[in-house]
Amino acid sequence: TASTLQFYFTDKKCQILQDMNRHLEAVLKEKKKLRKRLMKPICQENLPVKAEYHKYVVELLTEAVSFVEKLESHLQSAKSIPQIPTLMKNVDVALTKTEVLVTDLEELTEQILEWRELQKGVILLEPVSSMQFCFDFSHVFAAMCLFIFVSI
Repeated sequence: TASTLQFYFTDKKCQILQDMNRHLEAVLKEKKKLRKRLMKPICQENLPVKAEYHKYVVELLTEAVSFVEKLESHLQSAKSIPQIPTLMKNVDVALTKTEVLVTDLEELTEQILEWRELQKGVILLEPVSSMQFCFDFSHVFAAMCLFIFVSI
């Protein structure tokens, strides 16, 4: 049985080689025509389009040109889609950090106000205007925002 299988596969291979040989002979017979076709640029050939379809071909070509012009931005959009979940996760982490820092800032503000009240009772200090306190608070808030931006 092994020898019959071997002959069967050998016969199949022989048939495939004969088909390839016939094809190559046909190509060699038309070598001159083939050379001319390969030397001639394809872009100079006319496309046979019926007159009634010319309008649609023009529309199609203008759409194709505009698509090719926008292709780079389309590719960038497609490439950036898998990154959206990562970016959203980063935004969530930054939001959580911001909430924690805001809570810490509120606690710190309360402690500063309590400390100032205690200091007023112990030692007479220069009166602190609300404008100066607002400036101090905005300075602390700006520093916290800068820290958040750097940590992201």
